[in-house]
Amino acid sequence: MKGVKMFFAATLLGTAMYNNAYAVSGNDLYGRCANYDQSILGNDASCSQRVVDSIMCRMYVFGVIDAMQGTLSICPAEDLEYDQVVFIVKTYLSENPNRLDLEANKLVTTALTEAFPCK
Repeated sequence: MKGVKMFFAATLLGTAMYNNAYAVSGNDLYGRCANYDQSILGNDASCSQRVVDSIMCRMYVFGVIDAMQGTLSICPAEDLEYDQVVFIVKTYLSENPNRLDLEANKLVTTALTEAFPCK
């Protein structure tokens, strides 16, 4: 039950924070995704800011993917897991600090099209 409450709290925070996808910069998203691997993999089971940030990161990445359905040309492997997608975006953000002032949705799209090009 505690996990469900945390999810709904993060959803409400996400709705308030990300009410316009274009208002989120790469810096904003990277700040949320920076601790994704630590908290989401169970190293920090408490309801801390890192857990909330990790949930927000994941929600944003999958929100962009969902919004781009039908227009995003990516060809991932059949066995690709959800966490791998977030790690790919996180890695792209950390390896491209000069681009973090751009809109986060464009950075997510670029990360995924570079990671999963269609041949």
